[in-house]
Amino acid sequence: MISPNLRTKRLTLRPLTMSDADDICRNIANPNVIDWLADLPWPYQKSHAESFIAHTEQQLAAASALIRGIVHDDGVIGVAGIEPRYGAPFLGYWLGEAYWNKGYMTEALTALIAHYFATTKNDSLTSGMYADNTASRRVQQKLGFVELDQQWEHCKRGESVFGIATRLERSRFQVRQS
Repeated sequence: MISPNLRTKRLTLRPLTMSDADDICRNIANPNVIDWLADLPWPYQKSHAESFIAHTEQQLAAASALIRGIVHDDGVIGVAGIEPRYGAPFLGYWLGEAYWNKGYMTEALTALIAHYFATTKNDSLTSGMYADNTASRRVQQKLGFVELDQQWEHCKRGESVFGIATRLERSRFQVRQS
């Protein structure tokens, strides 16, 4: 899945480098961001970002995932990626709080997913979100994801939270883009 940088009207999606660790840490080490993500350490520190970047570099070298930093004028403002998880290609993403409600995630994911479907034979992607994450739900709906009957429970900081599994079919995505 090695690919070039992806460009949109306002963003560049590119592989992460160690020089992005400060940007990642600044944007994700925020309870309002990290609370929507599963299985991240808290407090989130630069060493966590560096470990994550090293992992993405290994995946890039092995061509096993398509993970990109979402770059705006301010540097890396989020991350989006497609990697094998639960036996299927899985889309995960996050965006720094200062960049919410500006259409950046929909713009970034549209480019990433279009590239993914153009360069693979896979006809679907899976994803998911916590049930009360209305912003992520809106983004996925705009892209054509449908909610599945599958729900999951996750323990986060001692509380049970529920998530909803989603799926996007290539044909549904293409219709939405035309």
